[in-house]
Amino acid sequence: MSFILIKGTFHILGKEPDGDSVRFKANNKAHWKKLTTEDGKPVTKDITSKADGTVQLRIESIDALETHYKGKNQPMRLAKPATMKILSLLGFRNVQLGPSGKKVVAVDNDGVPGYILTRYIDNPLYSRPVAFVFAGSSSLPDGKDNVFLDVPLLRKSINYKMMQSGLVYPVYYNTLFYDLRNAFTNALQGARQKREHLWHRQQGDSTNTGFKAIKIVDLEDKEIVFPKLFRRLADFHSDKKITYTKSLKNFKDKYLPPKGDVVEIMPINHTTDALDYLIDVVNASTLRLKYKPEELKFFQPRPKK
Repeated sequence: MSFILIKGTFHILGKEPDGDSVRFKANNKAHWKKLTTEDGKPVTKDITSKADGTVQLRIESIDALETHYKGKNQPMRLAKPATMKILSLLGFRNVQLGPSGKKVVAVDNDGVPGYILTRYIDNPLYSRPVAFVFAGSSSLPDGKDNVFLDVPLLRKSINYKMMQSGLVYPVYYNTLFYDLRNAFTNALQGARQKREHLWHRQQGDSTNTGFKAIKIVDLEDKEIVFPKLFRRLADFHSDKKITYTKSLKNFKDKYLPPKGDVVEIMPINHTTDALDYLIDVVNASTLRLKYKPEELKFFQPRPKK
């Protein structure tokens, strides 16, 4: 895959990074004009923060437990370690979080140097560069086009190292080439074999075995589940427009199909836009995802006009 290389600095002081999200300031702001939307249209608006010139990155192919999704979070016993791991990999020293465990209140070296490989932004509503993230320096010139990302270079990325850590889930989109996806999956399998963090036998992931989902408190404090599914459940529980009883059967039957997502189930070569096809209602309080996250390939929903 070929990308644009953009050099800059990562910034966290006073911000709320998490295990798959950090803010980045380009050395040359003009390079952002080279990006397009996922469907190839030029980016016409300024995607940087007016306050400090940073952008929020969407770090490609990894999905960490949520620490602040619309006021909701997943269990901080694993969400916080994911945040601290990525900040350590980027080179931040002596990071201190506030009482909530989310906002950075002190760090020795805010503005650490690094670079990203990117081509486009995600949904224009968010305008986040979809990026492979690297700490340190590159011998290539800033703003260079057509930088080829192969597996050896991928293994140097923060994305790959986070997958190796066992603190993030895979989330694959159709824009990711198969050789890079396979490398990520191999890293994931290695992390699973260690049975640490998300993959701890007793205290880790229950996405495919079954998890309590009828109460949002269970999802916030206890259950370790695929964040993409957590976000949908959090939206369901918070949706004040839903007047019918919020049972898990209603979540599956009425809330999943109309959302417009498209996903390919790679082991069976089947593509569907009805996410209810992916989910089993085990009982009145328990759901399970029928396929492992790495078996799914998502297609980015197009923004409504």
